[in-house]
Amino acid sequence: MSCCDPGDEAVSALAQFARAEDLEAAQVTAVGAFERAVVGWFDRAARKYRHIPVDEQCEVLSSIGDVAVGRDGPVVHVHVVLGLADGTTRGGRKALSRRATALSFVRVQRIDGRTRESL
Repeated sequence: MSCCDPGDEAVSALAQFARAEDLEAAQVTAVGAFERAVVGWFDRAARKYRHIPVDEQCEVLSSIGDVAVGRDGPVVHVHVVLGLADGTTRGGRKALSRRATALSFVRVQRIDGRTRESL
């Protein structure tokens, strides 16, 4: 099963997966690539996330997060480190991926110990 196909928006695909699997608490890790992405960091003074657009193909060097229960069902909270062609990185809370090239490996482990892997 694939959690994220080319063209998918990654956070939405993970949230859909969490709803389909009825996840209440889980850890998420992933690697792969995006055509474009937006990450963010929390500006404490402004009390909101600042978006950092990445308008080029980038590799997901690391992605870690969790799934928890929200008012409307499972909520996905993921942070990523993205590698760019020039060797620099961008990182922060994953806000949006524009057209995922692929998340080639996504591992979701329920807090109760059961693991669901997606290749």
